Amino acid sequence: MKKIIVSAFLLIFGLNLAYSQDAKKILDEVAEKSKMYKTLQGTFQYKLENKSANLYENSEGVFKIKGNKYFVDVLGAKTYYNGELLYSFIEDVNEVTIQSPEEDNEDFLNASNLFTIYQRGYTHKYVGKIVENGKSVHVIDLLPKSDDTPYKKLIVKVNCKTNTLSSIKSIGKSGDNVEISILSMKENTPILDSAFSFNKSDYPDVEIVDMR
Repeated sequence: MKKIIVSAFLLIFGLNLAYSQDAKKILDEVAEKSKMYKTLQGTFQYKLENKSANLYENSEGVFKIKGNKYFVDVLGAKTYYNGELLYSFIEDVNEVTIQSPEEDNEDFLNASNLFTIYQRGYTHKYVGKIVENGKSVHVIDLLPKSDDTPYKKLIVKVNCKTNTLSSIKSIGKSGDNVEISILSMKENTPILDSAFSFNKSDYPDVEIVDMR
């Protein structure tokens, strides 16, 4: 009996190790492919769910990425990052906040982190392959090594055919589950650098909160 238990343990450990290697290989391919693009832009779906609070939000947004610069527009909020400063503009209150973000910011909602967030601070687990919306996708769990993250894990889905990110979902410790799903994406279309900075002249009465 003891030998059977040990053998079963070794088998499970071996499978988990193989899954981890497969997961990292898949994610590495996604990251390498994203590096080939000078720019990326497209649309995405944002979902927030908290069943215990009966909270559900569903909205579509747009994104633009160029190197480490990005722009995201969703839920009445526009976020600009020009590589140095982060501008967060809330349309309803006509207010923009300016910050110098920390270099090690790993928030998965940060557009520039979407393709590489797995590379530090996480263990990887290959869950399996499923068919979603008629497409075959790999499902991979990213488990934070630190207890300081607001989520228990990230669920990453990768299109098997194209090796591109399909969606990423956070399972929150407080019950908030947030999912970002890519709806459309175009590569290497020209984007001016000005698209990643907030232009005050477009909003002459905007209130500026400078937190630098």
